[in-house]
Amino acid sequence: MGEVLPVSGQVEQCVLRWRTYRGGATAERFLSGLAVVLEPRGWRLVRLYRAQGFPLPLLWVYVTGPYNHVGLGVVVLAV
Repeated sequence: MGEVLPVSGQVEQCVLRWRTYRGGATAERFLSGLAVVLEPRGWRLVRLYRAQGFPLPLLWVYVTGPYNHVGLGVVVLAV
């Protein structure tokens, strides 16, 4: 079973979740900054932002080379 948090911990999680969903523009800005650094190094990127209908901004990062089908999804969360 999951860990039961005290009320203050539950409130904190709710606030952080709200900030994550509310702060989409900030998350997109941070992901775009990461993309600017990764693209010149040869990484392939797919930007999936809220404007395209995704609930959270997401940046898919794919490796280059023989295993170019391997990717990692990066999401920015409020902490």
